[in-house]
Amino acid sequence: MRNNQNFLVDTPNEVRACSPEKTFNGLRNFDGYSETTLLTDIDPDHYGIFTGVSPSLTFIPENKVRQIRLIFIRFMQRCIDDPSSLNWKKFLLLSLVLFDNDPKNTLNQRKKTMAERIALLLKDDWSTFTLGSLSKKIINTEIITPEQIHKAAMRLAESGEIGKAFKKLKADPRKIVPNIEILEKLQSKHPEPSPTDLTREQIQAIFEYSPDNDNDIEKIIATESDIQRILWKARSHVAHGIDHTRYEHLKQLFSVSTNDPNVKEFRKLLTMIINKIIQAQVPDSFATVFKDIELLALPKTDDDIRPIGLQFIFRKIAGSVCLKRTHAFNASHFKELQYCLQPAGAESINLSFRAILERFPELDIWAKDAENAFNRSSRLEALHEVRVNFRQLLPLLRMTYGTSSNAWYMGLPEGIDSIKSQEGSQQGDVLAMMMMM
Repeated sequence: MRNNQNFLVDTPNEVRACSPEKTFNGLRNFDGYSETTLLTDIDPDHYGIFTGVSPSLTFIPENKVRQIRLIFIRFMQRCIDDPSSLNWKKFLLLSLVLFDNDPKNTLNQRKKTMAERIALLLKDDWSTFTLGSLSKKIINTEIITPEQIHKAAMRLAESGEIGKAFKKLKADPRKIVPNIEILEKLQSKHPEPSPTDLTREQIQAIFEYSPDNDNDIEKIIATESDIQRILWKARSHVAHGIDHTRYEHLKQLFSVSTNDPNVKEFRKLLTMIINKIIQAQVPDSFATVFKDIELLALPKTDDDIRPIGLQFIFRKIAGSVCLKRTHAFNASHFKELQYCLQPAGAESINLSFRAILERFPELDIWAKDAENAFNRSSRLEALHEVRVNFRQLLPLLRMTYGTSSNAWYMGLPEGIDSIKSQEGSQQGDVLAMMMMM
């Protein structure tokens, strides 16, 4: 089922407007939006509209870091003190407002806009932050040239991402141009829920479980050191999710210095926010934000695509903390059956095969590949196994996979499409393999 949400889209040859009045066609059973709609008035169920916003700045100007840190501190503190949907909205909208990156403006113009918005946010004045105030994403349908690939690789190398630069040079140069056929392929990779052998009691146990009533487990609690490790190891120039927050932003705000009291406060509050997400302690009306994804189509074979989901960065960080806590369990539970959940797992498999074939060259290799495995695995079965074997993960995974979500796809002339994601795990989620296993 297709839901269309039109968004002003700048293309190389034309500007497509929703109508002469620049209105947005509403999602089904929704009144609709216009360019004058305040960002704070947008329902979290429809944050997919932000997939039509230009990719955010990849850095914070050094002379703006301190003020932006103070803004994040203020709104994170409000989420802790008063976890209302409005406070969570404002916190998660900060990057969209602050790091808006209009490609038609010069860098100095973008910095000027940032300064103006900082002044407004310091006064908690959101009255001018509308859909029309955000820059629009440009959909480039032109063929990528070798010169462009080389230029992109050089940018990665200059930022220290040597591995990503090499991958860029060796990557498939084909470009997936958004069209109805691609959308239909993406839809075909998101099946309806499959029948389950779980009993009603087993399903009920998944959704009634509360870690607060479980004295036999130790809750997963993120520490500042956990967050620092994740941020410091995170790669630069990674595509952001719907929230438009980048690892580069958080690295600058988290800072290497711990002497500044504002840095200490930022670190403390960010850690508290991540723990709220790990325990699914967010407003019920806002939980959908941590389920929905922006959907990309990457080339897989000549006639197939690979769906990749871009999550909110705070969900990614929460998932990374949880994944690290499972290392001892994975080593014991999966033993020698799975290598995908450990560091350098693919390398271990490759070296093992090479050693075996060198010793027994007469052997053949049988490599099976499940079709659309991520999206076909049973969510209910996976959540049941999590509840039975490692229920510390259940609050977060139940929030992200316990009900259906939207996979937002941007690029067609009609606007932004929503594909219903009801089964399987999302490629791009750090906990996706835990759901598959």
